[in-house]
Amino acid sequence: DGTSSFQSPDFDGSPGPRVSNATLMIGPDYGGGLMNVVVLASVLPPHDFFTINIDGVTATQFASVIEWQPVSLGLSPGEHKIDFSYEYNTFGADPLPPRQPQIEGAAWIDSVEIVELTRRQQNRLRGGMNLLSAGEDEEFSAR
Repeated sequence: DGTSSFQSPDFDGSPGPRVSNATLMIGPDYGGGLMNVVVLASVLPPHDFFTINIDGVTATQFASVIEWQPVSLGLSPGEHKIDFSYEYNTFGADPLPPRQPQIEGAAWIDSVEIVELTRRQQNRLRGGMNLLSAGEDEEFSAR
């Protein structure tokens, strides 16, 4: 709902590449299911971009998302490390071109929910969604 979201730090004007991760760990007893989250990613390369990585693999990435967008990602049973990653000036451009006025240069996450599904529900999902298996600088801040 945007009232208590996590927001990436403001790296505008930083001299080189910067990364900020908010990390969510899921324990080994997790039975598998979904991670639901709402994302607003007011970012645009080459300045910055926002990704969600599961166990070190990019599950989805965002650019120029200026309205809250719901996202659901499948999770296999077991332990997982989920990184919400904001990257600034990844390519080390100096100087960066002017930022588009509608882009804020930040990413927000809200309403993170881990849902455990029964085996039957997981089997139904497999037809339309992949169940995935297998921080540096500064941290996201509460908004």
